[in-house]
Amino acid sequence: MERTLLVLALLAFCALCAGLMWLGFRNRRKRQADLPTLPAVPAELDRTERLDPIEGVYVSTTTTESWQDRVGQGDLGFRSRVAVHLYEQGVYFERTGAHELWIPRSAIEHVRTARGLAGKVMGTESLLVFRWSVEGSTFDTGVLADDPACYSAWLTAFGGELAKGEPR
Repeated sequence: MERTLLVLALLAFCALCAGLMWLGFRNRRKRQADLPTLPAVPAELDRTERLDPIEGVYVSTTTTESWQDRVGQGDLGFRSRVAVHLYEQGVYFERTGAHELWIPRSAIEHVRTARGLAGKVMGTESLLVFRWSVEGSTFDTGVLADDPACYSAWLTAFGGELAKGEPR
């Protein structure tokens, strides 16, 4: 009898946790309901690459209000494998098992390295973070490259240097 009560209590606790996570996700979606529609990949995209692509992990996209505020639109808040391509018109995130992400070159404000973004915190400046805006909303999209040595070329391409990320 005692074991049955413990199992039922554990199941109730798990159900409560799942319900609270669902509520949090639903509230995030409501809070971010006014976010704009993200840009689509142009039909006439010149696929001439400006740099070698970055192979690695797409960490997440967050709002700039907080580095932990994942975007709940679509699957932008979920981690996945990625190949990041730089074209003349913008940056293309080719995500494995998730939707692609396109950031027009004109929307990118700056590129920097950072220690963390929602879903990944490192001890060093190991993430490459793209800050970009669309229709008045500003986002940070982070990538953890398999080989971070490629960051310097990407930072240079966007007018940055190997300066450390913004203070939080």
